[in-house]
Amino acid sequence: MMHTRILVAYATTFGSTAEIAEAIGAALRHDHTEVDVREVLDVDDLRPYDAVVVGSAIYNGEWLPEAVQFVRLHEATLCRMPVAYFAACMIVQRPTPQHQRTARLYVDAVQQTAPSIQPVDVGVFTGNLRYRNLPLLERIEFFFLSRLPSGDFRDWNAIWAWAAAVRPALLGSGAR
Repeated sequence: MMHTRILVAYATTFGSTAEIAEAIGAALRHDHTEVDVREVLDVDDLRPYDAVVVGSAIYNGEWLPEAVQFVRLHEATLCRMPVAYFAACMIVQRPTPQHQRTARLYVDAVQQTAPSIQPVDVGVFTGNLRYRNLPLLERIEFFFLSRLPSGDFRDWNAIWAWAAAVRPALLGSGAR
């Protein structure tokens, strides 16, 4: 049986996306699949990996800069292996078609910065917004601009289901 190693690399502001990345990693671990879950800033070398999942919190309408930089920096390697993207985005807490399109545009912007990478799939998940974690001015600005409620809106079943569904494509045994 072949041994596969997958990296789940993420960028987070307050830790919510790190927890999503850990859940994705747990769902990808199976049989002969080893999964490392690491912050993008802690990853220098992709050579040990057969596939990569890259995710970021959406902050001010875009992926965090360190996640975008990771994709740019490793584009030459990532374009030669199965890759999936995910985003933690509070706007999908209100699941309207417009919000779904907007959330997808956030990921599309990353794909435009590294067009040679063709992800096997993209997952967009609602995150965890705690106004008390934001600096006061950001808290006020964010609340008045977004009107999103404070709370943990992550749908763990959706996260695990996405990871399980994308696993075959990451292992090279089927495209989604």
